Amino acid sequence: MVKYSRVTYEQRCQIYVLLQAKTKVLEISRLVGVHKSTVYRELRRNSYATKNPYSSVRMYEPNKAHAMARRRFLDRCHRKLSVTGLVETQVIKLLQRGWSPQLIAGRIGLETRKKLSHMTIYRFTKKNAYLKRYLHHKGRRYPYRPTSTNQGPKPKWWRSVHERPLACQERSELGHWERDLMYAKDRAPILVCTDRKSRYVTCLELNTSGSQETQEKTAILLKPFPVHSVTNDQGSEFKSRNPMGCPVYFCDPRAPNQRGTVENTIGVMRRFIKNSTDLSEVNLEQIEIWMNLRPRKVLDYKTPYEVMFEESVALVV
Repeated sequence: MVKYSRVTYEQRCQIYVLLQAKTKVLEISRLVGVHKSTVYRELRRNSYATKNPYSSVRMYEPNKAHAMARRRFLDRCHRKLSVTGLVETQVIKLLQRGWSPQLIAGRIGLETRKKLSHMTIYRFTKKNAYLKRYLHHKGRRYPYRPTSTNQGPKPKWWRSVHERPLACQERSELGHWERDLMYAKDRAPILVCTDRKSRYVTCLELNTSGSQETQEKTAILLKPFPVHSVTNDQGSEFKSRNPMGCPVYFCDPRAPNQRGTVENTIGVMRRFIKNSTDLSEVNLEQIEIWMNLRPRKVLDYKTPYEVMFEESVALVV
């Protein structure tokens, strides 16, 4: 088996001289001592276009070809980062902030244009077991728990989720919200609203889970934002008429995927608010800020705040 070797500068000079002498590629490969595919690859990768816009002829020159090959080699060598030094400090800091390895890798790539594999971070946490407590669910999976199908009678103004406008379905417009309740200790309810496009989160503690208070607090939460529609499940807490005037769409029974944005949001908030958490010990405002400054893979590692308000935020540099 022939040992792999790179084309040297001397070989590039030979190729250049033979090309000037109109030598065929097969003969060039024999004289230089490389395979013909190596010569073809060298010419394809390291030749350059002329300044004449009307000419499709590409030029080959050994100095420029060697520089192009060297630059490509260095880019490949430094393409991926390892979790050492300053990168290690940065990764640990972001893990402690509650970011997943995938979010850390994506946001570092977005801000620094350097690649860091999320699997590299997972291997790093495996070697440093104390960091596992910062991972979501610490690697555990939770079983699916079905809910009751007894939803009660539907109001006359009830609209199906299948009637939502195209802009809502395609997430092409801000102002289409999903909402749901999450519960803490003693069934203390929290109203959570999430914008479908930006994934921006706003939440508020409720005194009760009654439908009248839920509608009033929804109007308070969404007053600073554009509101074109609201999507929720068929729970009794959403059965009162919406005072905001926008259409409210109800999901099918046992179909959480139809309101997956708010379901995912609540799942992330469960890091801080368990079923046994006393809400008097929780700062909902701080959790809301953390959620909106947390990059999202679905947003190309931008944050919900950046998408909602069209502003850039430096988070890792």
